[in-house]
Formats: sequence, C-alpha cells, structure tokens
Amino acid sequence: NQKDEEWKVLDDMCSHRFAPLSEGRVLNGNLQCAYHGWCFDSSGTCTRVPQQPDRVDKAKPVQSYAVKKDLGILWVWMDPETLDSIGNKIRLPIDPLLRKCYEGSGDTYCFMRDLPYGMEILGENLLDLSHLPYAHHSVGNLKRSLGNELPTRMLSLKEREEFATWEQGYDASADPVLPKMQAEIMQAAAHDPIFAGFYDANNPDQFANWTTKICFFEPFHVRYTRFGFSTSTVELFMCPLSEGKSRVFLFNCFDMMVTKPKTLK
Repeated sequence: NQKDEEWKVLDDMCSHRFAPLSEGRVLNGNLQCAYHGWCFDSSGTCTRVPQQPDRVDKAKPVQSYAVKKDLGILWVWMDPETLDSIGNKIRLPIDPLLRKCYEGSGDTYCFMRDLPYGMEILGENLLDLSHLPYAHHSVGNLKRSLGNELPTRMLSLKEREEFATWEQGYDASADPVLPKMQAEIMQAAAHDPIFAGFYDANNPDQFANWTTKICFFEPFHVRYTRFGFSTSTVELFMCPLSEGKSRVFLFNCFDMMVTKPKTLK
C-alpha cells in the first residue's frame, strides 16, 4: 500500500477466475489481475471490473490478512477468525540481543534459505545440534572429528523462567517470551560442537561456566543461546511455503556487536 506506506497481504488468487494475483501488477495503488484486469485495493475489495464497470460492487473480494513488519520480515496471521482472540495476543519471541543486532545492521543482517522439505522436518533437524560438525564441516572451527555424544537435559518451567532473565542484561525492561521447550547441553564446553574445538580437557575448570541452551518457541522459532567467551545466539525462524517446502530465516547474534551489558547470568 504505497499511499499508507504499509504492507498488505492478500490471497494469491483472483476472486474472478482464480488466476494468481502475484502475476499481476500494482496500478494506482491497486493490485490488478493479469488475466482480466480486475483490480483490488489493499483490503481485498474489488475496485474495478473493466468488462462490467457498473457491477463492481457485486464482485467478490479477495481475502486479506493481518500483517506486521519486524526484523525485516513480514509476519502474517493466516486465520482472520482468530485474529482478535489469539493472533493479537501473541508476542513475537524477539530477544533484546537480536533486536539490537538487527537495529545496528539492518535488513541485510538476515540469511534466508528455501529448503525442499516441510517445516515439521526442518524444525526437528534444527533442534538437533549433533549435525553441526558434519553438515557444516570446515565452517569456522567446526570439523568432523568433533562429532561426539550430545547429552542433554530438559529444563523445568522454573528453570526456563530463571534463565530468561539474561535478556534483561540487554534491556532492563525486557519481558521475555518463554520457550515451549528448552534443553541444555550437559558439560557444554566439551560436548557442544561450537565449543568443543576450544575445550581443554586438562583445564576443565576454565570452561565450567560455559553453557548452551536449545529453545523451541511454538510454532516456528528455534534459538541456541551460548555463554562462553561471550554471549551469542543463533536465531532461526521457520516458515512453510507449500507442502514439502519451507523457508528458514537465520540471524547470528554476538554481544560484541552491541554495548556489552554490565552483568550476565
């Protein structure tokens, strides 16, 4: 919507002959279907029927959806009937470190990739860090020889609440969104493939406070939070594209990219 400088989302299907509106064009602030030239405004209301201009008020509208822009991503609520009861009450799981890193780097900070499998399979694989030394061999400090056991422990609700206070080190007013599920890697310095390349078995006390948490925020967000040399997170947002296809948005966040907090837990 160029007039209001807002993003709008409509079904990709003309209400006339069901042609994909994505093949059309924007004309005078309206979306024109490439098939018969019918036009729709940002709310989905038909504004022009070239073949019968006096019957435009009879044309069926195109379904529109609530949308907001954050982190350079468009977030769409796909069920209009539950927008007020559910959609408007859900907070996006964007922690202050991610927010600050994005604000300092802009839209180019995000890496995006389309994948040939469904979001449910994508989510399961993103939660499994044991793939890192093999699938990402030679990336940074990762190498296949670091492949090892990955012992984990699920955190209780109380532990999740206590851990979430790390966010207040970056924003004292932060009200963290709690993950649906969260696990920690036991002895993370020795077992997390990202840390294992630095670990010195002869000096384990030096790494006693290094931790890795794997978080899942339903229905679409996976986060790895690491406290080692510094604080870092890997933020992954998943989006279904169609049956058997999905998209992942990835942000790598480091506290060296922002003002370092005075205290960290």
